[in-house]
Amino acid sequence: MTQPNLALNPPFLAETEPAQEPDFPVRITKRAKRKLFPFIISDENPWGSGVRFALSENGGQPHYFFADVDALDKRTHRFSKFGRVPIAVAEDEAQLFKGQVFDCRSFPPGPQTFYLKEGRDEPDAEPPEATIRLSIEKLERLQPDLFQEAGLFTKIATAVLNVTSMFGSGTAAPGWIGRLVGHDDPDGQAEAIEDIACKLWYYSPEPAVVLSINPFVVGAYSTPMDGVMLLRLPDWLVEDGPPGRTWSVGDRMISCNGYIALEDPSDDMPMGPRANGEWNDCWCILADPISEDHARLEQVKAEIPDEYWQRCRTMGQERLHAGHPRRDGRPWYSRIMIRDQKKPIWKPVLKYLR
Repeated sequence: MTQPNLALNPPFLAETEPAQEPDFPVRITKRAKRKLFPFIISDENPWGSGVRFALSENGGQPHYFFADVDALDKRTHRFSKFGRVPIAVAEDEAQLFKGQVFDCRSFPPGPQTFYLKEGRDEPDAEPPEATIRLSIEKLERLQPDLFQEAGLFTKIATAVLNVTSMFGSGTAAPGWIGRLVGHDDPDGQAEAIEDIACKLWYYSPEPAVVLSINPFVVGAYSTPMDGVMLLRLPDWLVEDGPPGRTWSVGDRMISCNGYIALEDPSDDMPMGPRANGEWNDCWCILADPISEDHARLEQVKAEIPDEYWQRCRTMGQERLHAGHPRRDGRPWYSRIMIRDQKKPIWKPVLKYLR
């Protein structure tokens, strides 16, 4: 088994560092620290030049607010800085924030989003978790674009223009900077890889069956939706089958599925008669092509009743023979609906629930 990348093990935190005052309870990831100051001084942030950590009024959960930290009571708050950004937390709440990490998501071209997390994002429900480890090597072979470094010109231009962006210029399309340097964002690439690793660990495992070798098509089943999505994989991947052999029609895979309810669902996975009606769209990540955690994969497969494997294969073959279109089965693209495949692929990720 490939040694897992420690940065992608649960709790999937990027590299973190403490505030300037080491006893301040909240840490920050380095990627968030790089993006925090430009966001603080940008037009997107009208709320204040610092960050205040406090319990939310609605749920009483640890939360953050952009605020004028200098105006807070010096007798009742603890103060520090993340780089050039002042931060504060009430003394009587400081212990409740211990272990929290201030992180961000900024996959291009979406806006920066900062949030707090405790090692992992808690799911909204409690479905079974796949707990399958990602193989960085296999993911890079299947989706090398997630690992491509920016060219020298882009690196230099981005470094220069990041400075100018602090004085009113923006880096997002359709501005001239966006047209010049594009949407390259190494942090965003790292976050996408981390996101895929999280899905293999936390998403619900479901059966998937190889339906065709040429072309290479896999049917992924969803129990909540009682449907099958056709996923198209590169034909060369047929050679990279289970240990010691190639993939064959009828072979079993694991699909780690996340769900969402949309006003205008894609219908890439039509709902069947057993659907619970809670969700109407799905992000299927095929685990076998991007994991070497073979023992865990076989264990998860053995836990799925034969009835679901047969239903997956039968429904998948019916859709395949009827000529239904196939969604791109590579893990980062399999979230993109077939109707959107011709649109730019670097788009904000929909909130699929675990």
